[in-house]
Amino acid sequence: METFTCWWHPLDNSLQGDDNITYKLIYTLGKQPPAECPDYVTGGPNSCYFDTKHTVIWEVYCMNVTAYSRSGSFTSNEHCLDVAEIVEIDPPFNVTYTLMNKSKDEAGHTVLVSWQYPIAQHVQIGWITLIYELRYRAVSEPNNWKVKERLREPHLELLGLAVGGYEVQARCRSKNNHLWSKWSSPITIVIPSRHQPDHMLYSLVLLSTIIVIILLIIGLGVIPQGKRIKAFLLPPIPKPCIRGIDPMLLKKGKMDEINHHFSSLQATRNHTTVGSRCTKSA
Repeated sequence: METFTCWWHPLDNSLQGDDNITYKLIYTLGKQPPAECPDYVTGGPNSCYFDTKHTVIWEVYCMNVTAYSRSGSFTSNEHCLDVAEIVEIDPPFNVTYTLMNKSKDEAGHTVLVSWQYPIAQHVQIGWITLIYELRYRAVSEPNNWKVKERLREPHLELLGLAVGGYEVQARCRSKNNHLWSKWSSPITIVIPSRHQPDHMLYSLVLLSTIIVIILLIIGLGVIPQGKRIKAFLLPPIPKPCIRGIDPMLLKKGKMDEINHHFSSLQATRNHTTVGSRCTKSA
């Protein structure tokens, strides 16, 4: 809800010779009859506070202040105002940015900066129209602010930003007055170099290194036991062995000598068998 406060400068007590000076603020609202200030306390000394009950938008307030002392009364000039023209806007909040693109030569980066107004419903229903202002500077150039003025929308594209860091702030004011809000809390925009490896590449390099280390550990552990593992997985094949034949003949593949040995063995076997039979018959 809207409220507002008015202040005035007090009279110099030493010039008036009176320490007991009182003040009265009288105001009129549109064509209504004059009324006195509803609250002299909430706004502090020499002030008048208008609560939500006494605050009206799009109506003109006209007011003056009268000081009463022992030497007489003194009335200020009449001052008229519209509440919409004296609104002190809160600063924008939730300032964020999005990197839109980056060029091949690492120049001309585009950044979309966005922000929000704290009381958005006031803007949406149309009783207040805001104008924004954005400023930014390179972190390496703290005294070189660049300002974008008279912005109608709560966002802006910054073009041609080089690689590096930037500080950004925004503020706003009502279209009907020139009272700017405070600057928003600063945010830092970081534009990375296109040659900077990303997190995925770092992850792949790290994973590959770990796999190589594991394989080396396994290899160093297996090599000393290589003969045992080979004997277990690949048992020795028995050599060909025929009784009465030299294995070297089989290895050399000399078939004539092998056939000669087979003939000799066969003749010897037959002779032994016949001899045995004769002996048995006798």
